[in-house]
Amino acid sequence: MKVVQIMRKPNGIVFSIEQLFEDIRKGLPDDIDVEAYVNPYSSQGMWRRLAGMIRVIWHQGDVNHITGDVHFPEYFPSAK
Repeated sequence: MKVVQIMRKPNGIVFSIEQLFEDIRKGLPDDIDVEAYVNPYSSQGMWRRLAGMIRVIWHQGDVNHITGDVHFPEYFPSAK
């Protein structure tokens, strides 16, 4: 099973959720393929959010776990 954790672009100010999910990735069983997809755009402004929503279409797994404040990719359903 492939799990993709969709994460916000790091901003250097807040990072606790990233550390939490890094620990979760390390603790998952070996039969779970987990990827951390980091949104390359900040979640500020309509165009950056739209670009992030489009890019996430190509980074999908069997399970897509949206973390932190990047909730906007959920508006485009999985292409699978």
